Order: sequence, then C-alpha cells, then structure tokens
Amino acid sequence: MGSVILAALLLKLGSYGFLRYMLPVFKDPANFEMFMPIATTLCLISVIFAAVMAISQSDLKRIVAYSSIAHMNFSLLGLLSMTDRAIMGGTILFVAHGFVSAGLFFSVGFMYDRYHQRDVLYYRGLASVAPIWSLAFTLFNLANLGVPLSFNFLGEFLIFTELINIYYYAVPLLIIALIVQVGYTMKLMLTMFGEVLAFPQSPQLSWSDLSIHETVIALLLIVPT
Repeated sequence: MGSVILAALLLKLGSYGFLRYMLPVFKDPANFEMFMPIATTLCLISVIFAAVMAISQSDLKRIVAYSSIAHMNFSLLGLLSMTDRAIMGGTILFVAHGFVSAGLFFSVGFMYDRYHQRDVLYYRGLASVAPIWSLAFTLFNLANLGVPLSFNFLGEFLIFTELINIYYYAVPLLIIALIVQVGYTMKLMLTMFGEVLAFPQSPQLSWSDLSIHETVIALLLIVPT
C-alpha cells in the first residue's frame, strides 16, 4: 500500500509543483533559455538510466519502481518544453501514470501477499493457473508501455511529437529510451508464460487467482487506464 500511495499520489505532487509554481515563474521564454537545455538533458539521461536499471532487475517491485522514475522524467520533459501541447501531454501522462503505477504495484502486492516472493522467474507460467491476474497485469503493462487506446498513449504522443520539433537533437535518446522501455515491459509480461518452474518450496499446488474484491480493485484501475 505504501508503494501505491508513493507512486500514485506523492510523486504527482512533485509534478504538480512544477506545473503550478515553476511554469509561472519561467513564463517568459527568455528567462528559461539557459535553464531549458540543462534540464532537458538531465531528464533524458534520467529516463534512459531508470529504464536500463529497470531491465536489469529481477525483483518485480524494483522493476515497476524504476519504470515509474522513467515515466515521471518523461512527463517532466513535457512540462519543461513550455509549449501548450507538450505541457498538456505531460499533465495527462502524470495523471495516467497514477492509475497505471497503482495497478502495477497492486498486482505485485497481490502475489507477494500470497507467496512472499517478488522474483520475476518465480511466477513463470502463472498465466495458466491465474488467468485473471495475468490479464490485469498484462493490461497494466501495455498501458505503461503507452500502446494506443491507453491513457498513457495520449500523453506520450503529445510529448513525443512536440519534443521532435523542439529538441530534434534528442530524438536518438528518445528512441533508445522507448526501446529499453519495451525491453523491461516484455521482461515483466513474458515471465507469466511458459513452463512453471519448480522452485524449492514453490506453492504451485496452491496457486490461486484474484479474489472478488481484488478483481474489483483491478477493474477500478483498468477502466480509467
């Protein structure tokens, strides 16, 4: 629950602070010219670094946490662009990320409460024994990736198309970030399929799917996503 509150609410307070207090201060583009390239470069580096850290982890919770850092930096890129379309995209993205990150942390928490294990390989083959959880987890991951028809896609599309016009030199870095993002998303999703691994003390014989109230929580997050 602590991770859900942190990712879905507290991180967004930082974004709101930039939106509410920083943008009016730097409303004149002339005052922002010296700061903008430095801030943009730091955000791009943070996006790539967080995405690489996410793909190198084996802990489910750490993967989701690092992916949250990458997405919030991408949202901040939109806010720092000082254009209406990108600011709108950054605002949409950090609101959408509140639902998606909450859903991902809830999904990891559901399994951890049962089996006290967060290793990615531990849940290999789970799609065959927990289809409801696997479907919800897949939908959250696809939204986190920013596929079309997801709330995240709208924000990322506005940011990406605007950044291409403003920071054309940053396009290669943006493409690298998107490729690595696909990598850790596939790492999370593909572990649910395949043959169930025989881990020591593995509770394979007692796998259980989401309960009714857990399914309701997942639906409440999936619908806005």
